[in-house]
Amino acid sequence: MNTERFKIFAVLLSLVIAFPPSLAWSQGKRKEAKVVVGAVSVPSSLLSQERRLRTGIVNAFHHQPGVQLASRKDVDAWRKRVMKEDQPEDRSAEELNYARELLSQGKRDYEQFRFEESIQSLREARRIFIYNLPALRSNRDLIDTHLWLGVVYAVTKKDSQAKEEFRRVVYLDSKRELDRRGYAPNILKLFTEVKREVMKASLIRVRVESSVPGAVVYLNGRSVGNAPLEMRLLPGEYFVLVEKKGLKPWYKPIRFKQRIETVRASLKPETGGQKWLQTFRVREGEDQSNPDLSLLRDLAKSVGSEIVFLGSVEKKYKFRILGQLYDVRTSQFSKVAMVDLEPNLRGYKEDAQSLVDTLMEFVRSDGYVVSPGAPNLVVPGQALTVGAADRPQPAIMNAPAEKKLWYERWWVWPLIVGAGVGLFFGVREAISSDTSGGIVLDNRGNF
Repeated sequence: MNTERFKIFAVLLSLVIAFPPSLAWSQGKRKEAKVVVGAVSVPSSLLSQERRLRTGIVNAFHHQPGVQLASRKDVDAWRKRVMKEDQPEDRSAEELNYARELLSQGKRDYEQFRFEESIQSLREARRIFIYNLPALRSNRDLIDTHLWLGVVYAVTKKDSQAKEEFRRVVYLDSKRELDRRGYAPNILKLFTEVKREVMKASLIRVRVESSVPGAVVYLNGRSVGNAPLEMRLLPGEYFVLVEKKGLKPWYKPIRFKQRIETVRASLKPETGGQKWLQTFRVREGEDQSNPDLSLLRDLAKSVGSEIVFLGSVEKKYKFRILGQLYDVRTSQFSKVAMVDLEPNLRGYKEDAQSLVDTLMEFVRSDGYVVSPGAPNLVVPGQALTVGAADRPQPAIMNAPAEKKLWYERWWVWPLIVGAGVGLFFGVREAISSDTSGGIVLDNRGNF
């Protein structure tokens, strides 16, 4: 029985001594950092590269242990819900559908000999198609509208107006032919005369240039290639549209008549998209008190994050990307890290990793962003800390101090060891006393 009690006390003693180290191991790990990467603020010349820049940063955070990234789906859902003013309502699709209904109505009116009603419907359809040419990616409907309007004009003996509509058909599609079984002889004759007249003209050379290489060029609603490009066209009036994702489309009706024509399209950033990108710019000085920070706090709360990545690309002698962390819990900004970028973003995967590695040095083990007043960190690689870290900071809320836990203090362990030794000997003494104490009957002398 005494041996069993001794074993129980020994097990309890082992638990007392082993508990603090195991607690220290479980709580001494870095707390998971919850980060959201919304965008990278870029100049207009790099708008087409923003997604690539952002993706590189996201992948770099994925390679960091102890980092939880907000999902892109949640970020996009928040943007769509909150920043509605940046996405103006686009009614082009609705208007183009209405124009197609008018085109069908004009054809029905013509077949029922209601020529004036047909002209009215077709002219309105033509106006809507031309007005919405920036959204028209096929010129088939516009060609049909010009053709049917020319047919109705020809039937009503308005030959000059009919010729003008047929001429536009030829401009849009120089290979267009009319089926002899579907049109009256006088209409076929008029169309053939117009086409012969247009095709007699010498072709002119048209060059389209864009401020952003690779932009798609549309001519009268039909894609003809990527800028810069050269075309051989018949003289006449054309609608030129140049566009690239992330930029506002450039479009203009132009009458080409010179032997050589040059079109220079200047594409500019989308207002809404640029505002979104600018929200995630690196903040320095008074900009760290900008009211638009409320958007970042709301985003972080909505997607379950605590730290927002801020990134900006700027050009000095060459392009460089700057990164910063914003702790929405304390309104604390980290120092700014910087990496120089190579032309055409060669080696950007490594650059992004170097930038994120440096930024993660500004996150404490408890998950809070390091105070900017801390000394600069020397980090291997080409990432450097610059900017706001070395300048006077505005009065902002400081992160709570990273206090030492009880098991991290030096004097705790001697006490634990002493208590354990004392407990061991105390238990052994108690067991020994229990064995030898009390009344012992010795009957050996009575016999």
